[in-house]
Amino acid sequence: MDANFWKLLSDMLPSHYQSRAEDAIRARQRKLDHVLIQRRIPENAWEDSDIEALLNLLASMDSNNFYKVSGVGEREGRVFSAMVKRRNYGMIHGIGRSGDLAELQPKALGSSLLNALSNALALSVIHISGISKCKKCIIIPVATGMAMTLCLMSFRKARPQATHVIWSRVDQKSCIKCITAIEGLTLHVVEQIYQHDRLCTNVSLMQETVEVLNPESVLCIITTTSCFAPRSPDNIELVSELCDQYDIPHLVNNAYGLQSSKLCSALDQANRRGRVDLFVQSVDKNFMMPVGGSIVGGFKPEIVDSLSKLYPGRASASVSMDFLTTMLAMGERQYQCMRSARVDHFQHLHAGLQAWAEKTNEQIISCPKNNISIAVSLDRLAEKCNDDINEITRLGSMLFSRNVTGARVVPTGVNKIIEGIEFKNWGAHSSIMRRHYFNAAAAIGMQLHEIERFLSTLESTAAVRDCYDVQKQQLPLLPGGFFMVDVPCSACLACGTGKLGCSKLVRCDLETDGGGWTVIQRRENPLVDFNGNWAEYRDGFGDENDFWIGNEYLHQISNYRLRNGGLKLCVELLDDENEIHIDCWTHFYVASEYERYLLLLGIYKGSSKFDNFMSSRGRVFATYDNDNSAMPVIQCASYWQTGWWMNLQCRPEGTLNLPLQSSLNTPYIEGIFWRTRNQGLKHIVKTVMRIRPMNVRFDL
Repeated sequence: MDANFWKLLSDMLPSHYQSRAEDAIRARQRKLDHVLIQRRIPENAWEDSDIEALLNLLASMDSNNFYKVSGVGEREGRVFSAMVKRRNYGMIHGIGRSGDLAELQPKALGSSLLNALSNALALSVIHISGISKCKKCIIIPVATGMAMTLCLMSFRKARPQATHVIWSRVDQKSCIKCITAIEGLTLHVVEQIYQHDRLCTNVSLMQETVEVLNPESVLCIITTTSCFAPRSPDNIELVSELCDQYDIPHLVNNAYGLQSSKLCSALDQANRRGRVDLFVQSVDKNFMMPVGGSIVGGFKPEIVDSLSKLYPGRASASVSMDFLTTMLAMGERQYQCMRSARVDHFQHLHAGLQAWAEKTNEQIISCPKNNISIAVSLDRLAEKCNDDINEITRLGSMLFSRNVTGARVVPTGVNKIIEGIEFKNWGAHSSIMRRHYFNAAAAIGMQLHEIERFLSTLESTAAVRDCYDVQKQQLPLLPGGFFMVDVPCSACLACGTGKLGCSKLVRCDLETDGGGWTVIQRRENPLVDFNGNWAEYRDGFGDENDFWIGNEYLHQISNYRLRNGGLKLCVELLDDENEIHIDCWTHFYVASEYERYLLLLGIYKGSSKFDNFMSSRGRVFATYDNDNSAMPVIQCASYWQTGWWMNLQCRPEGTLNLPLQSSLNTPYIEGIFWRTRNQGLKHIVKTVMRIRPMNVRFDL
């Protein structure tokens, strides 16, 4: 707004009001002038309204937003959806021209300015982060892997005779595919050295490989800074000296390394000591932006220019727009604060994982040069699971099902073929790694409450004992109301699905009387046979509708819940007159297998007004192959063809595992009967037995 604009308003606004309006507009203009002059992110964050004003100003410079424009070409910035146009602030033409990502686009001067300004701010952020000698950078609207492919294509244009790429192994598929995507290149994998429980760069093997191949035939050496522990960042200083010695390009995968001062300092040092041609970093991991962009930096402007001129066609302006918006909204001060907070969060996460490791007899796998990711051994878990990979990785599934993302469980012994190359111990970054582990990272933007919740959830992964825990922790159920709980045995984490003393699939009732119920028996189909042997009743049997949960689980959970006041047992029965009977007992307890799963019960209360389990109290469990009954003549379990806590009289009343109806084999069994005080015996056609802690309380 020039002086003539304010002159036209002079007779419409009082001078003191006009002066205030001019000051407000000049303040916004000064912000923009400062950024354009300094070519760096502002010290303090901009307001959203200031950023939107800038984007609208830039958009007005693009030809598709000109007043009464007539477009007669095949593109001309036409957009059908008004929503899409608003989302892109009307900057539709993209950035660059055919053959150069940084070249001015005549029809999109505003978008071109946006691109140039974003690249300038990106360079300032690289300097602020600690790579002070970087001379030029460019934002590319592709993710890190594809950006590395473009870097390799740029190298190949300068070294057409070179066909070999030497790569320090890091187990990410994109790192492999970015090389194999270029026809004619041969990948040479350099394994890490396993020293003192951490993985380090094998520079000697790199040098041997260079000499065997002939330096002129090597397109480049690729190293990695940011990575998952226990892999250490590559020793890029020594590799840079090697590249300088043999005149070989050096490409550094610095994916999320900008958030680490140590890694940025190492890049600067590597450039001083030797050769670093290009380094690539992700915009989403370092600056909390949507996935799909990367920044490629270099210490020689001409190398970055060569990359820029390699890009085929125009590019989307979305990544540059998002980056500019983010940097203006963040400001240098907040960016530095977030990087500093990340260091504190790393220490907090490390301390929390150290405490967990000590409690579970695991250990932090030392990796002092990696100050983003932390690895924790799973040695004890592997022992308890007999090195069953499926059960070891179940820890990751358990965390994910509890809304913890990003933690990676890495078992050894998993081999994969990727792009025709076999990798032993895939995921562990090394063929000789012998420890199972999981890792977690303290990345920029992480909040302290996320760490606390993760550590709390990690503690709870061994404590989902029953459906009460499921409801208490608000965990999602599987279809049909099932959940894989951990049997409270000596193992800190359950293993061996379906095996005794390990994880177990149980059916939950989270609705009845406030929920938290674990269904231990359910019957409605008379065709399901409940005449199981001792082992079947011990481990559990049946299908999703008719089942016995298993005596060993009943012992384990009732023993565990003693510390919480014990268990309550409720039985819900439907008789042949469609009447429901609900009876409950306090202090439900099942003893160990050594004690033949003896049954203890407390106080009875129910609608039947008669304790049908009176004669089963203090009785041991019996099956046809392990009767344990006190009758000298009749084998009760065999006679009644079921498993139960048989009473001294060998009478069937209250035995809920009897056949639901008589058959040719059991004409003397008329089904399940339940005694009521007022109505006598009732013929039962459906049963459900549930347990939950006695003193239920849900603070949801």
